[in-house]
Amino acid sequence: MRRLITILIVIFLVQGLVVNSQSSDVPVALVTYKGTLYAMPLQDGTLIDLGQASAYDLTQLPDDNRNNFVVGDSPLMMLPADGFGYYQGVSSVDETQFAYTVIAPDTPDYRVLVQDEVVIASQVSPERGYLVPIGWRSSGELVLLERYTLYSLETVRIWHWDAISDTLILYNTFATPYLSGNHAVLDDGRVILGFDTVGAQTYLMDIENNQLTRLVGAFTLENPPRSVFDTYPMAIVGIVSQTDFMVWRDNPPINTVQATQDTAFLHWMLPDDARSITCYSDSAWTDDNFAVECPGLQQPRTYEGHQGTDVGGLPNGLALGTSVYASRQGLVIKTFDTCPRFDASCGDAYGNHILLQHALVQDGNLNVWFTGYAHLQTVLAVDKSYVEALGVPIALSGDTGLGGAHLHFEVRSLLGWVNPYSDINSLWIGGNEHPLSAEVAFPPEIVQVCQSATDNNIRNGPGTVYDVVGKTSADLSYNVIQTVIVEDTFANGAWYQIQLADSNRTGWLWAELAQNCTVPAQ
Repeated sequence: MRRLITILIVIFLVQGLVVNSQSSDVPVALVTYKGTLYAMPLQDGTLIDLGQASAYDLTQLPDDNRNNFVVGDSPLMMLPADGFGYYQGVSSVDETQFAYTVIAPDTPDYRVLVQDEVVIASQVSPERGYLVPIGWRSSGELVLLERYTLYSLETVRIWHWDAISDTLILYNTFATPYLSGNHAVLDDGRVILGFDTVGAQTYLMDIENNQLTRLVGAFTLENPPRSVFDTYPMAIVGIVSQTDFMVWRDNPPINTVQATQDTAFLHWMLPDDARSITCYSDSAWTDDNFAVECPGLQQPRTYEGHQGTDVGGLPNGLALGTSVYASRQGLVIKTFDTCPRFDASCGDAYGNHILLQHALVQDGNLNVWFTGYAHLQTVLAVDKSYVEALGVPIALSGDTGLGGAHLHFEVRSLLGWVNPYSDINSLWIGGNEHPLSAEVAFPPEIVQVCQSATDNNIRNGPGTVYDVVGKTSADLSYNVIQTVIVEDTFANGAWYQIQLADSNRTGWLWAELAQNCTVPAQ
């Protein structure tokens, strides 16, 4: 009996030593979410709140951090050329190679480089997202992860690039839940693809054998989200051992660099004369400058959780079918267009909506922003397409969801919701009082010029389900600025968005009613 007890004690001690030995090497992920820095040991997923991320100098992490660099501490030999912004790179295990992706602001262009040689020059499109290197296989192939949203992941698609044959192939696709975060590479070669914040799991992939594994993780976020525009963007800023993390936590390098103020980059997202702001309780500036109050709300008005600007709300409304423009060039990462009128709960009360991702470059690094547009009558933008021409509407305003005829517009960054009317620095090009409209700054390209017989209907949307807002006249010409294919109305086929003869206002004409169309000379 005494011998059995001794054996059990020895086994217990040995197991304890093994656990303690392993714990010192357990990878710890350092993750920022909405401005807070968290540490998560991958052994058990325990989440440690470290406070405001801006308080730390995150470039001064232990040496075993092989990825998630910024330009200043990466192996880049020079800043990205031609205005491209550095997104993310990864060193090989032996640190003899460094592969990274740079993305152009305001265009769909991106490049993948090894060292400083461009190996892939491409564009993001509905057919394929950005490609980001995540490591090398022993055969020498570069492994890349495809993504549209730069800090979350909907579908895992893995690509291989072979340097010898200069061939890029789609290697595999994995079905996973929605994953938050960018990727990060562990010292054993496995890659963190992201966090399942509903199932509280971390998804990893072994790029050598192409296997997907899961670990317990502690990131659990509110579900459903408070806003349809919340993508839960997380940034993995470092992977360190538990030993190094303990040393780092006891004496972390403090950030002494003054935070750079964000510069204005947003255009007004409606026609130049549509500026009747009715609800924006989060901004003292709009409270002071707009007398019209939010209908049905207490005075002084309170609108808990309303993270955006409402333009043209009740009682007067915003005319149905008003053009809605992208406030900045960007990638369409979400569209929702199935809400009928008079269903206040549809789209989580936001009705039909669009979410855009914007890539801006500062000091060679990529900054990611988001803008959302809600209560739409019609979504014109194509999901996963890139919006370059700001003067061409991406949607038509409506009254879907809750609140009547108006447009809800909001801005987000990796820190969460952002007030574009900040008293410190406005994000509006032209300032708070009269932001420069995309309609004015980017007049649309005229695709063709057409005529039509007298008294054909001009509607406020593409299709016969939309209201008639005017009639054609045989002695006038109409500028066509875009074409939309319609398949669920009596007049199927192409519909032209035209500029009305007496103003810059636009309407919609069935293409079969257009005559004598010509393409204007360039």
